[in-house]
Amino acid sequence: MEETLRNWFSTPVIVTAVVVVASALIGVGVWIGRVNSDRASFKEFMQEIRSDIKRIFERLPSATIAGQSPIRLTELGKKIADEIGAEELVSPHVVGIGSKAKDKIEYEIQEMCFKFIDEMYPTLPPFPKAKIQTAAYDNGIDVGQVLDVLRVVLRDAVLNQRHSS
Repeated sequence: MEETLRNWFSTPVIVTAVVVVASALIGVGVWIGRVNSDRASFKEFMQEIRSDIKRIFERLPSATIAGQSPIRLTELGKKIADEIGAEELVSPHVVGIGSKAKDKIEYEIQEMCFKFIDEMYPTLPPFPKAKIQTAAYDNGIDVGQVLDVLRVVLRDAVLNQRHSS
């Protein structure tokens, strides 16, 4: 019996079995490598898609402002301006911005007002900030669209002050 086993292990069956097992292990290793590579490629692809979608949403018009020239409030924007008391919120800043904007063209004034609102919002006291957030929630929009209302109201107030002087 011992000799039969020895003959059996020395036969080409063993060599074939070793080759088959080795090939299978190599094949599994290659397959795992491809799967990992595909997962990395898919992850990169999804990140690109995510950034593309963000860029698309950034280009969508705001529900609160109309993209006509010059930018103006929509009906929803006017409603929100009343809800948050936009004119009262921006009025303390009109004279200061207006004095800095004496030699500026309308577009530059608009940019100044937009930048001012962007810088002002994080520093607002809790009550006005809560009014803005509540208006966003109640109207199903984001805070940025409520800030668009403040931007346009401030710009219009600065331009009106400039034209009346």
